[in-house]
Amino acid sequence: DLAPGDEHRCGKLLMSMYGTRDAALNWALEYGETLQTAGYRQGRANPCLFYNADLGVSIMVHGDDFVAVGPDKCLDHVRQTLGDKYKIKVEALGLEKDQSSEVRILNKVVRVTKAGIELEADPRHAELAIKELGLEGAKASAVPGSKEEAKGRPAAKEAETTVRRKATQARMDLAVEKLVDSIESAKKSAGGEAWGDQGQEEIGIDDGVDDTELDAAAARLYRGVSARLNYISPDRPDMGYAIKEAARSMSKPKISDMRRLRKIGKYLIGRPRLILHFCWQDAPDRVVAFTDSDWAGCGRSAKNISGGAICLGEHTVKTYCKQQKVIALSSAEAELYAMVAASAEPMAMLREIPPHLRVLHRCLLHSFDIYLRQAWMLRAIPSHLRAPMVDVTHASAGAGWLATSMAHIPPFLSAQAMK
Repeated sequence: DLAPGDEHRCGKLLMSMYGTRDAALNWALEYGETLQTAGYRQGRANPCLFYNADLGVSIMVHGDDFVAVGPDKCLDHVRQTLGDKYKIKVEALGLEKDQSSEVRILNKVVRVTKAGIELEADPRHAELAIKELGLEGAKASAVPGSKEEAKGRPAAKEAETTVRRKATQARMDLAVEKLVDSIESAKKSAGGEAWGDQGQEEIGIDDGVDDTELDAAAARLYRGVSARLNYISPDRPDMGYAIKEAARSMSKPKISDMRRLRKIGKYLIGRPRLILHFCWQDAPDRVVAFTDSDWAGCGRSAKNISGGAICLGEHTVKTYCKQQKVIALSSAEAELYAMVAASAEPMAMLREIPPHLRVLHRCLLHSFDIYLRQAWMLRAIPSHLRAPMVDVTHASAGAGWLATSMAHIPPFLSAQAMK
């Protein structure tokens, strides 16, 4: 504290100041040294993972939260190791009498049942998003968003425009069938409707987009709600695409973007919670990846959108929805990029498997199943072009493996592709 006579003086900081980068780094070095001294090995791909082979205990660290998994007797060693140096509060998850059937990890709800483990995103974020958007009492939406809305075109407007376009095209086809030989006869065959500039405006697409940027207060609200939804996105795969589209507009949100964000809030009114079930199962022997792409799915940039799900046995461990970095010239090329991403995601995930699962790691590394919708389109690409396309465009993990296997038509495409 500042005392009389301390004016115009500088103090020397003897400890890390809370909230600074040095504080986080020094804390990571501190608990890392503590656990390694106790016989734990630190992960190389993920330094927040620790494993003790003698005890069979795995530890995951996030900030000042420690999650330890292992036999009950060996967990006492973890409690003693951390309790000797730090002031800790312990909660045990299990089905025993002295254990809790539900705990919170990073505010995520984790439950244990006789059937398996349940994971639920923090339900408070859904409540706060609805409250911040002022949607209390509003009517729930059946979907968090649609492709037409993502492009800035309301679904109702799209339907109306499509009907008008089809009706006008039918009248034009009828005029052609009658072999009109002048503009006047064409107008007459169309029922007196003008075919000049007015006709073009009528069959044109009215996007209905309000490109007016939000004011400072509304933009701050938009960014805050989008960031909140982005936090729960990994645990809400049903909203992944809509949240991704909302996050893309955080730099300069517009009125049309706020309308789509409110659509997500209305969806949360009807479905505020989603519980992921992980049933008990034997150790899996393969990684299964499901993927698909939407060619030119982004109406603003004409870039493609890749989506996928990574499964270990019957457990869906990761879902993603990403925009591809390049503009594909065909739907087959877009599918190819999606498959490369689907192969890289499991390989990156396998690198984070703790050391005690090395046998499982070796097994999974050579047991990939990639299910690609419309995979037959890749056969249209000449075999001598497949490997160079992957090598040049993608230098991420898995690209080399995929390029080698695509020298000819991959067996899993012909045998296990989705039909």
